[in-house]
Amino acid sequence: MSRQEINPEDINDQLMEQLEALAPFGHANREPLFVSRSVPILGVKRMGKEQNHLSLKLKAEGINRWNSVDAPWFYNGELAEPSRSA
Repeated sequence: MSRQEINPEDINDQLMEQLEALAPFGHANREPLFVSRSVPILGVKRMGKEQNHLSLKLKAEGINRWNSVDAPWFYNGELAEPSRSA
């Protein structure tokens, strides 16, 4: 599985349409996988029945009106800071 590095600023409607045109994805036509480095994390929260996954809110200028995207990070819930009890 190969990953292509991409800047979040390069993700737009046109790119999404081009990626959709490559479908259907399967064994002979793998779904594209991208990685972006040094993306600021705006928020982190645990998720899942066992709280063993994370939901990250990442800064992504120009992607939408919130300039952010949500990204799951599976099986890394222990990396979140423990919640503080009052």
